[in-house]
Amino acid sequence: MTQELAETANFLLRHGMSDPRGGRFGEAIVARYQRFGGSALVSEKGWYFPDRREIVLGDGLTYPVRTFLGPRLPTLALNDPRVYSIRERNPYSVWLAAALWLAAGDPDTALSGEVARLRDRPFENAALSYLIARYERALLAFAAGELENALRDLRELIRVRAAFREEFDRRLTPEERINESELRFWPNALTHFNDLSNLVDQLLAECERRIRLQKRKTRPPQTIAPQSARIAAKIVALDQAHSSVHVWPLSSPMRESGRVQDLIAEGEAALEPLLQAMETDTRLTITLAGKSSHRMGRSAIPVREAILEAIKGILGVEELPQTNRQIDLNKVRALWERSRGLSHPERWFAILQDDSASFEQWKEAIERLMEAQTIDRTLPLMEQLFRPPPTPATPRWAEKVRNRQNPSLTELMVRRMQEMEANPERRDHFRSFNLQTVIKLADWDPERALPSLQHQTRRFFSLPPESVGWSGHDLALATSARARLGDREALSEWVTWMRNAGPRFSLVFGRELLPMSDHATDPVMKSAAETFFAEPDGLFCASAMALGRIRFLKDVFLSPLITLEPLQRSFLTAIQDRRVVGSVLRVVGDRYRVELKEPRETRWDPMLAGDLPDLIQVGERSPVRVGDLVAEGLKQLRNAPRFHLGWTEARKDAALAEYETYLREAIPRVAKNPPPN
Repeated sequence: MTQELAETANFLLRHGMSDPRGGRFGEAIVARYQRFGGSALVSEKGWYFPDRREIVLGDGLTYPVRTFLGPRLPTLALNDPRVYSIRERNPYSVWLAAALWLAAGDPDTALSGEVARLRDRPFENAALSYLIARYERALLAFAAGELENALRDLRELIRVRAAFREEFDRRLTPEERINESELRFWPNALTHFNDLSNLVDQLLAECERRIRLQKRKTRPPQTIAPQSARIAAKIVALDQAHSSVHVWPLSSPMRESGRVQDLIAEGEAALEPLLQAMETDTRLTITLAGKSSHRMGRSAIPVREAILEAIKGILGVEELPQTNRQIDLNKVRALWERSRGLSHPERWFAILQDDSASFEQWKEAIERLMEAQTIDRTLPLMEQLFRPPPTPATPRWAEKVRNRQNPSLTELMVRRMQEMEANPERRDHFRSFNLQTVIKLADWDPERALPSLQHQTRRFFSLPPESVGWSGHDLALATSARARLGDREALSEWVTWMRNAGPRFSLVFGRELLPMSDHATDPVMKSAAETFFAEPDGLFCASAMALGRIRFLKDVFLSPLITLEPLQRSFLTAIQDRRVVGSVLRVVGDRYRVELKEPRETRWDPMLAGDLPDLIQVGERSPVRVGDLVAEGLKQLRNAPRFHLGWTEARKDAALAEYETYLREAIPRVAKNPPPN
């Protein structure tokens, strides 16, 4: 291992890594580029050269020193985690630090700590860490507008890459010399390097292009009068598109850019120029991807993505037509031609009418039309999220096309949902979406929605509980909607399914039981409530009291379900239940482990400082009873007594007695004014 690390250090020193020999190891204040532009002063450890006032840091690069803070003890932890870098800290950068220490003449530090335990190909990891560090410094300099500094690092990478490529290739194992198609799935160091090399070429070409254009004077696009010339100028200016809002992959940061918003404001007149630019533009923006789009390095977001976001904003769609998973610009043009001049709701209706549209396009059109609040997708994402919804929360966009007939909007949506269901490869993907859609239709167009509502709920009733999962709440809402529309058979079907599912399913969020409170006076529901909350096999049976579920007991208590007398009795019975269902072990001073028998679960939790006097001793176990778990689930209720699973059994008994008194007072009070569904 020492010999291989020495070979690594010598190779890196010959091919660009800064030489730490002769430097004084210490800490200094240096300027580092920041992810959102500019630079900041940070403290870093490395080898300081006072005559040059430079320091070699743990990334193998040299930086000017602002202030030397003094010598420090040798350590492998050279990269300061407080530095806000473009990438997460590379877990293999320890090999680069080890190579630097060995080059500096300190093998003891080089082979200490993590390196003494690792056996994971030091050359590949150290070399890639160094190359990534130099590339990312160039990338951050580019984003900060310091093109000459970026070019210096990029040209150094170009100078040495042939030697690195040859060395990576020489070190490939026989197993790694596999065909190119498999390399995409089982990448080795050489494929990582080749991908990084492509990013270097792209960034170098962009830096050189920008330097050539620096002396040119351009007018602000907004001051250009003819719309066609103004649009062309705005497209040219997209290489300056910048956004510091990174919500990847929820939304592209390019949508937040003011330059993209300016193009969206031009309307459909900008579509054809944008589509033409989409075909030919190879430039990069100054916005850096918030998440790696590449195995070993970050990259600047291409101008094409800004163009794409402008096209989506003008058309009012996120799902554009594709061919072989690539956006098909000819199909985008065809979509625009078919819906030219239409409002966004009318365009979404036209997409639903289009038999050639994809499932994803139909799904998005339905989602947009049935949005419960008016969301302007052309607005920045943060404004979309925090703009208050209108009152009442009805599908405003659907109202714009309510009068369309032959087919109506409801008929179109039901037809498309049936086609999604008919596809054997995608039916499970759209199952929850279809159920949520018919629930909204039940409020918006109840007469036409009932048959589809019946079909979707019966489809779910035919599934085992584990396949329903998080859709249990939607199934409860759909059942209540059917009953509200006069189909009382829905309640019997739901009760039968819930009895088969068992109490463990019902306590995911508690909302799965809402049909009981929505239709509490129905004889079917009265009978079901008596059975479902019966002890010892009801809501609080041992198998239902999973650690992940008890935290939702508070939600059940503060729901309309509390109006049901069987549930009220269940809470009082359960808080008195002393059946042992597990144990709690105090492991160290502020840590304990909770173990349940059925289902078998373990949870680690910290102790609360205020509870320390009543805790069990380190190494001591205390039984966990049903009542303990109920109190643990309810302890966040307002004015609830204090409780902790790590208390002694006697202390927990006293707390449970307080809880019984508390519940006898709180249940009638909450049931008198229950929260709405």
